[in-house]
Amino acid sequence: MHPMLTIAVRAARKAGNVIAKNYETPDAVEASQKGSNDFVTNVDKAAEAIIIDTIRKSTRNTQLSPKKAVNTLAQIRMSMGYRSTGWHH
Repeated sequence: MHPMLTIAVRAARKAGNVIAKNYETPDAVEASQKGSNDFVTNVDKAAEAIIIDTIRKSTRNTQLSPKKAVNTLAQIRMSMGYRSTGWHH
């Protein structure tokens, strides 16, 4: 498996755990409006923070910035036959 894909899987699993834990306590979920018909929850923000933190920690000792890591992951995804990256950055 490509090293960046391993990092992506690790980040996704950590974020997924946060989402799953909050699914069990829906009263703890708070939503706010980002824009017209565009909402974000505290769970979304927590999951995103975990993903970013995991990528940063995994690329800390390399020349690969988190933004470049996301671009690399997008390229891997495209090479695997997906039509789009699925990520909007």
